Amino acid sequence: MNKKQKQTSKVYQAERLGLHYYLSAIAVMITGPAILSAYAFTLWSLTASIGLTKTFLWSVGPLSNWMTWLAFALFLNIVALYSKRLSAASR
Repeated sequence: MNKKQKQTSKVYQAERLGLHYYLSAIAVMITGPAILSAYAFTLWSLTASIGLTKTFLWSVGPLSNWMTWLAFALFLNIVALYSKRLSAASR
């Protein structure tokens, strides 16, 4: 392998790392409102199940269960934390 090929591969790696950083930063910014919405749906579904509210957006099916929304919110939280750690590590 000659010197020119080594330089090209280093440039490619730097671009790839930079892209990863920006994608993870965008993912962290997008997941914030999504996490808040998922927790709001969890609370709303739970209050509908208890009877404190009359209706919920989805009255039947898997989305009507508050535990589904809680699992989704926790999953989004874990993904956001992992992305945040990756973006901090790539700095």
